[in-house]
Amino acid sequence: NTGCTYLLRNMIRGEHLFPWQDFRYAIKRNLKQGIIFGILDIVISVLLVYDIIFFRTNIAAGGIISGFYFMSFAMVLIYFFMRMYIYPMLITFDLSIFKMFKNAILFTVLGIKRNLVCFVAIALVIGINYALFVVFMPIGVILPFIFTIALCKFIMNYCSYPVIKKYMIDPYYKEEKKAEETS
Repeated sequence: NTGCTYLLRNMIRGEHLFPWQDFRYAIKRNLKQGIIFGILDIVISVLLVYDIIFFRTNIAAGGIISGFYFMSFAMVLIYFFMRMYIYPMLITFDLSIFKMFKNAILFTVLGIKRNLVCFVAIALVIGINYALFVVFMPIGVILPFIFTIALCKFIMNYCSYPVIKKYMIDPYYKEEKKAEETS
């Protein structure tokens, strides 16, 4: 994920890239945090899926269980949006895991319009892939490995990077420019 995000971020920024060298560079540079966040990502994803399955099987009990069922879906959506921001921050900045999670939550709220457009676009891509699977199964089976996953990852980076740039990168350069002017 870190190598792929690095390549996609450079494509979005319009920078030149050497795919194999840059991919390896991004993995080497972010190996420790990438592994830590990869494990956390798997654990959080498994727990959220387990919550949905658990509350779905116990929804007949009614009451608070059905509330937890819908809260689990809300948490999955929020975490989906947070993931959009964590990987670009991981490769762009030297932040702790806690600060990345904190910033991702803030960006999820600050970039809500972009997040919703991203969600609709990814749902549309997945829906088209599913429709192709139903109509002509060989294409529907092969397409995710060739096109769908990469396009969804590109959409996520395309929607998240401008928010990160607006709230983290641009203020840094404005402060640096002010410091140069005053000295």
